[in-house]
Amino acid sequence: MQRRLTFPSLSAQCGIITAALVGYHLVLRLLMTEHGLRLGAISYKLAPLYAYWRPHLKGWLVLPVVVLAVYFWILRRTRVATSLTDRSASAFFVLSFIAITTSIAMLDGGLRSLIAPLLRTDLEYYGAVDRVQGVGEFLRDYPQRAETMPMHAQVHPPGAVLFVWAACKLFGGGPWAAAAGIIVFSSLAVLIVYRWADRLGGPGVARRAAAIFSLTPSVVLFSATSMDGPFAVFLIATMWLFWESLEHRPILIGLMAGLAGSAAALTTYSVTVALLFCGIATCVRWLASSKSRKSTVLAAASALVGFAGLHLLLWLATGYNPIRMFLAAVANSNHIMSGTRHESPVRYVHIAVGNLVVFFIAAGLPCLAVWWPTIIHMLFGRSTGSSFLFRQDEQRSAAPCTNRGDEPVVTSEFKLFQVTACLTLLVAAFVPVYVLEVERVWMFLVPLVVIPVAIRLFEQERGTGRIDGSTAVAVLLGAQTILTEVLLATYW
Repeated sequence: MQRRLTFPSLSAQCGIITAALVGYHLVLRLLMTEHGLRLGAISYKLAPLYAYWRPHLKGWLVLPVVVLAVYFWILRRTRVATSLTDRSASAFFVLSFIAITTSIAMLDGGLRSLIAPLLRTDLEYYGAVDRVQGVGEFLRDYPQRAETMPMHAQVHPPGAVLFVWAACKLFGGGPWAAAAGIIVFSSLAVLIVYRWADRLGGPGVARRAAAIFSLTPSVVLFSATSMDGPFAVFLIATMWLFWESLEHRPILIGLMAGLAGSAAALTTYSVTVALLFCGIATCVRWLASSKSRKSTVLAAASALVGFAGLHLLLWLATGYNPIRMFLAAVANSNHIMSGTRHESPVRYVHIAVGNLVVFFIAAGLPCLAVWWPTIIHMLFGRSTGSSFLFRQDEQRSAAPCTNRGDEPVVTSEFKLFQVTACLTLLVAAFVPVYVLEVERVWMFLVPLVVIPVAIRLFEQERGTGRIDGSTAVAVLLGAQTILTEVLLATYW
């Protein structure tokens, strides 16, 4: 039996984790200043985070504080939106996501903060928008032109620039149009997380997952001001659709997952981790259930057809060569990051450990405090009738979530998800691809932590009429996010 979550106990756990992280930072600082350790683009001053210390209290702080206060009040009044219908709850979380991310981004200097990162035209995708004269021509020539693009565009496929270009066309042109496109499209991630959590645990879990996801530092700090927000939408959609295909309609939904993955591959090479999740999910499902092996194979094959098929169509229609583009991006990345990557075993280990540490910091210390004992309990604890591996089967269409305490217990779907999620995070950290900066880049992996946290919170609160644990996690996440924005500069 896990201990009940309360605000004091969760605060104490966050304090212990913070102390451990400070110790880890001091060790890295010593190694970097005294022993010459280099880790990607990060500085020793705040290692392993890609940020620097810059406390700045401004009057704009009032805006996010008010927005969060209203958000917490509505969560309390609606019992984490469980008194709302699915449609109302979804709309509430999307609008809240937009309000929270934009208000906190504005803390540094008002509205102009929303476009300030875009104006670094030598670095950001917006700097290449004026080079798009025709979509087909741009796709065809991009591999050869990549090294002349702004720095981030040099190591990404052409879809990132085309997204910003399309946003400018749709919203009227200029950096404000690009920012509007980034913010609005990024909010779709909330809906995907909501549906995925609903599939795994029912409406009560879905509402908690969406509420938490909208407050995690990684999501809030970078969705409104960087392209990693739109990237996350494509990547989370790929993982969610593939997971759905393993459960039902493997051919149709598997094909959709492949198409989503192909769209993601046109914007970011982090699609490799989304595909890693799909591959691990396939293996885990194959080993866990002999009865579902046929549908598992069908889902994986359909996803491969969708992924390869869209790339083939693009090649035939425009001449875009994804292999040449990938090789060009790798060459550019190796040139930019030379001497700070996985060139030695010692640096390899430091980067791998640092990736995991940075990711969990950005996913939120309260989430980490709830997540790791939940994993231990689920993977190694005894299965009982009161296990939190359950599913709600009540009506999901128009009725609000009843949050009853007598839902039937499910078998292994959530456990398979959690095993897949843990293996994905572990392998992603150790493959020689990411050189830290994953507080932003791994935003799309946050649902792998948020959904289990929501499961734990719902397990504790179902049938009680109380939301103490959910409130504690939400408030502490909001506090961490605001403190991060006030005390640090994070480049985006």
